[in-house]
Amino acid sequence: MNRHLVEILLSCALSCAFLGACGSIDSGAKLQSPDANTRMDALLKAGNSANENTVPQIVPALQSEDPLVRWAAQQSLEKLTGTTLGYGWSDSPNKRAVATQKWVEWCKNKNLSTPAAS
Repeated sequence: MNRHLVEILLSCALSCAFLGACGSIDSGAKLQSPDANTRMDALLKAGNSANENTVPQIVPALQSEDPLVRWAAQQSLEKLTGTTLGYGWSDSPNKRAVATQKWVEWCKNKNLSTPAAS
C-alpha cells in the first residue's frame, strides 16, 4: 500500500476517534450520500453500532469507485462480523465482485436483505 494512502487512512481513523464521529449510525440515507466523506463517516458509524442488521446497508459500498469508501466498508463489516469473507478494498474489481457476492450470500443466510450494489 502506498505511504500517502496509509497516511490518509490513519488520518480518517484518528479524526473519527477524536471527534466522536463513529457513534451510532444516524441514517441509512447517509450511506447513500453522493459525498464520499459523508458515506465514509456513515460506514464507520455503522461499524461501531454493534448491530449486524446494518450489514446489508454496508454491502453496496464494497463496490464503490472510491477506495476510501471501500476501506471504510471493509473495516465496518469486519468489526461487526469478525470476518472479511475474502474481501480486500484494494483488490481488483473482479476479486471485489466475487467477495461482495459472498457478503450478499452471508446476508441471505442471516435473513437480511441487501440493497442493490451501487
